[in-house]
Amino acid sequence: MNDASLDDGEESHSIEDLLRALERHRVECEQAGRYEEAELARLRLDQLRQHEARIRR
Repeated sequence: MNDASLDDGEESHSIEDLLRALERHRVECEQAGRYEEAELARLRLDQLRQHEARIRR
C-alpha cells in the first residue's frame, strides 16, 4: 500500500504513531545523556506538529 491510498483516518493515525515514537526516542535520549540527539528529536517533533497544524486549518 502506498501513501496515496491512505484515507485521512489512517494517515492521521500514522502521524500520531510517529509523533509518539519520536517523543519516546527524545525521552530515551535525554535519559541516556544524548542531549544533542534529544534536541534533534524535539526539533523534528516541533516541525511535524507545525506541519500538521497547517494541514488541519
